[in-house]
Amino acid sequence: MHPRISKQYLLLDTTENIWNSTKRTYSRKGNDAHVFEIRNKIHATKQGKLTITDYYFELTGLWKAIYYYQDLQAKCINDAVLFQKLVEKERIYDFLAGLNPEYDQIRVQVLGKVPFPSLEDAYSYVQ
Repeated sequence: MHPRISKQYLLLDTTENIWNSTKRTYSRKGNDAHVFEIRNKIHATKQGKLTITDYYFELTGLWKAIYYYQDLQAKCINDAVLFQKLVEKERIYDFLAGLNPEYDQIRVQVLGKVPFPSLEDAYSYVQ
């Protein structure tokens, strides 16, 4: 079998143009429908019968995927830091929201901590 090269690539003059065209065609980066799908999975993910660790790792995988596909390019370092703190706080909310009811008291304790804990600290506290 001979490899087929799409005609759309044959007319491009540089490898960079070929790569950029291929990336735009096949990459899901910046694809809002895919980001929406991942967000829905995050909100639907509950601990259920999973251990705390398995549940946390399930969410972590989804968070990494959404971070990759959103493809945010920050212009200002200060705003990037503030935005990252906001994202981490929302991840803590996601994590706590999906815990089983027996963790209600721990959930309240984590949400009441001052200063607000990091994601890793919240996970460690629940663990």
